Amino acid sequence: RVKRWREEVLLLQEEMRRCLVTLKWQAQQWEGRADIDTYEGERWEGSAAYAYDQADVRLRICARFEELWSSTVVESARKFQPGDLELESLSSVPEMEVDE
Repeated sequence: RVKRWREEVLLLQEEMRRCLVTLKWQAQQWEGRADIDTYEGERWEGSAAYAYDQADVRLRICARFEELWSSTVVESARKFQPGDLELESLSSVPEMEVDE
């Protein structure tokens, strides 16, 4: 059980890291699309505005995830190293509240 739990924590850490990296990469991709001059005039302005909006959405999601994941409990899980596990200490971990 402990081994599986450790593996799940490691997988969760990696998923969280990849999520943030992917959102930042997607934002850069959208910002790059804003500079493509495929269209002219208002059509170009509209497509650039849309691309910047998409980049902003991804950056805001990333910032929100970083904010949510910086709580004490989640930060402990993010910094967890195999071998740090002490079963007695798990009962002292407070319940985490989730914003809906």
